[in-house]
Amino acid sequence: MATSIIVTAGHDGTVRPPYPPVATVSAYIHPAWESDADPSFDFAFLRLSDDRLGRRTGYLAFADAPDDFLRGVLINIAGYPYDKPYATLWYSAGRLYRRTATRVAYHIDTKGGYSGAPLVYKQGRKRIVLAMHTQGDPTLEKSRYNTGVRVTGAFFDSLKRATGFS
Repeated sequence: MATSIIVTAGHDGTVRPPYPPVATVSAYIHPAWESDADPSFDFAFLRLSDDRLGRRTGYLAFADAPDDFLRGVLINIAGYPYDKPYATLWYSAGRLYRRTATRVAYHIDTKGGYSGAPLVYKQGRKRIVLAMHTQGDPTLEKSRYNTGVRVTGAFFDSLKRATGFS
């Protein structure tokens, strides 16, 4: 377990990120992940020491989308894969392949460094998080896929506990 976490946002391949680092004051890990490593709860929320970063970069919306909406929806992911130049942000897109009550699956190219990245649906100018990337398929087989934790009511409840919002 980490004893301290510093968040840096917006790396673009240069040595200095464009935004100053921000310390975290707490982390919330779901008890089902801590005790049983249940993949349906493979997420954490970090509470930052202040809101300067969010005020400068903006925020993403989250949505508990119905099953019918998620069927084949186009999603985007961005991350910092280990096999690319240091601190460079890469994007990919694809459609959701499967969904369960708590997880989603998709054929989108990811590598180590994408874990925790939001799976984002673009609606006009809005970006809406539908899930969080948690596991990548280490093979290139088309029958395999990557998976993530779906945004659900339980996900929102965890977010509320982590942030203290009601």
